[in-house]
Amino acid sequence: MPRNTLHGSGFLNVDVNLERDFHLSKGKKEGPNITVALTAFNVLNHVNDVTYIAISPLPINTGYAVQALDPRRIQLNLQFKF
Repeated sequence: MPRNTLHGSGFLNVDVNLERDFHLSKGKKEGPNITVALTAFNVLNHVNDVTYIAISPLPINTGYAVQALDPRRIQLNLQFKF
């Protein structure tokens, strides 16, 4: 192991995307439609640490995480296709 490096907890990330097409013309799958999508990032909301303190003047602070990736995020998409 290289000097002044630490291993953190395992990286765990689950992303989910649900989408549905709504056709605006009756009886045809071609033509204009609207797509509604719901996308969620880090669904389990697991803390993924990325930066650790490797050297500190106080030994009690060594090995603690000081930065993490984004928490759970959810977005709604709406597309019009023609």
